[in-house]
Parts: sequence; structure tokens; C-alpha cells
Amino acid sequence: FDPYCNMWRRDAVYNSIRYCNTFLEKVWGVYNMTDAEKKLWVAEIKALKAYYYFELAKHYGGVPLIDRVYADQKEANLPRGTFDEVVGLILREIEGVRNELVVDWRAENLEEKSGRITRGAALALKSRVLLYAASPQFNPSGEKSKWAAAAAAAFEVINMGIYSLHPDYGGLFVAETSTTSPETIWAVRMGATNEFE
Repeated sequence: FDPYCNMWRRDAVYNSIRYCNTFLEKVWGVYNMTDAEKKLWVAEIKALKAYYYFELAKHYGGVPLIDRVYADQKEANLPRGTFDEVVGLILREIEGVRNELVVDWRAENLEEKSGRITRGAALALKSRVLLYAASPQFNPSGEKSKWAAAAAAAFEVINMGIYSLHPDYGGLFVAETSTTSPETIWAVRMGATNEFE
């Protein structure tokens, strides 16, 4: 799963969503994982799928909602959903798994901690999604309840009490600081690249 797949290419993002759906369909048949491990991976994959849909919605507004692996392309020829439908799917995915996600991978006794989605990352994604939904682009009437929902979601992340601003902005990007700072909510390491973002 590549959180930084090429977001400017819909097919790359939909391939990532397909990988998520494939995993969700097949994980329970895996025998070398405990049910607890499977449950945790399912939660992370659903949060990652929500992230991919947010990236699509940011660039394209409403998009087709793919909820399973389709047998062929004709079967997957779905109508475009509205922006609000995409937001609804994202929020359902996050709300459905929020309590299953690890609060802080750094505190877990695991080798692979970097890049794993935490509860804070999922809730921060929810906050950002609601902020976009409240913006004039998607809320032209200025419905105040949408702004209140975005503020409440951001406050929920703040109230977790584990994130704060780094005291030295320049130092945040030196060595390992960016992955260990309490300002970092979700860090994904990448190799050397000349990509645009």
C-alpha cells in the first residue's frame, strides 16, 4: 500500500483502493495471523481506504465509490458519486474503526512502526475531510453546522493530548526529529525522489 501513490492519476489511486478491497475480502482466510492482528490490519486498511477517497475528492470532487473487487471493468462502470457521498463513505470508514486503531505505534513493541496509521491520524483525516466539506467550494450556502462539525473533529484530535507544536520549526526537519516529534501525526518515509510532492 502506497500512501503516496500518484494522486494526479485516478487509476493509481483506484488501484490502491482495489488493493484495500482485495485485502478486506481475503484477510480472514489468512492462517498465519491471529484474529487480533487481522482486526488491527482491517482497521488500518479501512482508514487508508478513507485516505485514498479523500485524495480523490480533493482533486475531483465526487467520484465513483468502489466498495468491493469487481470481476471485470464493465461491472465496475459505476456512476460518479457526489462529494457529500464520498465524505459520507470516508466518515463511515473512520468511525467504524477509530476504536480499533492503535493510539501510538511508538509505544508498541513492533519493528514496523513507521507509516502505520494511528487513531490520531484517522481522526485528523476526519477533521480535514470535514473542513473541506465546510469550505465555500463544497458548502456555498455557508451552513454553519458543517463548520461546527469540522471544529469539533479538530478539537477531538487536540483533546487526545499526545500532539503539540514542535518548539523549533527549523529543527523539526533535522535527522529523525520529524518522525519522533509530538507535532507529527502521521509520518510515511519515502526514498529519494524528484516527484512534485
